Amino acid sequence: MVALAIKSVLNGIADPTFIVDLSGAVLCHNKAAREWLDAFAETRLADTAGPVPQDTLLQELLPTSKDKINRLLKTCATVSGLIPTSIVLPGNDNTRCRFVIHGNLMRLDENAPPGHIMLRLFRDQGVSSHRFAELNETLKRKNIALQEERHLARVDELTGLLNRRTLFEEFDREFERARRYQRPLAFMLLDLDYFKKINDSYGHPGGDRVLKDLSAIIRRSTRKCDFAGRIGGEEFAVLLPETDLNQSIVVATRICKAVSAHASRYRNQEIRTTVSIGVTESRGHKSLDAIYESADRALYTAKADGRARVVSAVESLQRTVSLSASYPEVKFLSVASGD
Repeated sequence: MVALAIKSVLNGIADPTFIVDLSGAVLCHNKAAREWLDAFAETRLADTAGPVPQDTLLQELLPTSKDKINRLLKTCATVSGLIPTSIVLPGNDNTRCRFVIHGNLMRLDENAPPGHIMLRLFRDQGVSSHRFAELNETLKRKNIALQEERHLARVDELTGLLNRRTLFEEFDREFERARRYQRPLAFMLLDLDYFKKINDSYGHPGGDRVLKDLSAIIRRSTRKCDFAGRIGGEEFAVLLPETDLNQSIVVATRICKAVSAHASRYRNQEIRTTVSIGVTESRGHKSLDAIYESADRALYTAKADGRARVVSAVESLQRTVSLSASYPEVKFLSVASGD
């Protein structure tokens, strides 16, 4: 879907302007473009004066210029910069009119490769491309700003990790996917130990430094496909798709050891801390609440047993015995599967 910010810019342009995908399907256009099509389209549009129907190919509306438009689209998709081409069309008064189409590849989604082309039409070849370039730059700036707004709405301002709302939205999607396709999914809760003492000793700026450093360790210890977030205060969570309990224990242990070995620096002082982690998996659980409660019980046990450790919740005593042999430094908490 074309962003509203892009549409608002198009509507302020006097020249007919379209945004199409790489095949030529019209995704968005301004009022001038619709009026231009009413006068010059060779294939009749619907009687309504509204937008061109989604996925209508511009080549179908201008069949005599189909080859030139296809070549323009192909060139725009492979060559950077402004690409002009000229077409001659009969108007509704049977006069023939020459137009220049300026095409330029653009990116509507900052997280995706460029996949759209902006086409702007001018009545004669003497029109400079300077105005078109200015418009493209305006669209680019607005689109970057829009993507930045979307990003900021998803992340925790201090740490740059996902915020609580976004993390649990991803949790909901990944849990449904794991349940539908019977895929592994692991979840862990992390809590900095004695964080109140750090704030009391070094103030909130010192505490913020520690939170940022923990976030950096979590990033380095997880994959791009994992979801890490701050869910409040000194508590964090990590969601690991396509990861079973054994693999998640390895990740949790890596984080725990890295935090213990790290010293945050604040005002030429070293601040050392540790982290307690509760780990669980989706297997055996029928709801998000059950998974969260399982990880929370494991985290509580890690805190009660002395902190600076990993505790994993498992659904059966038999698995507890099996996993304990593989990971002697990790405590396993046998819990009943939840609804």
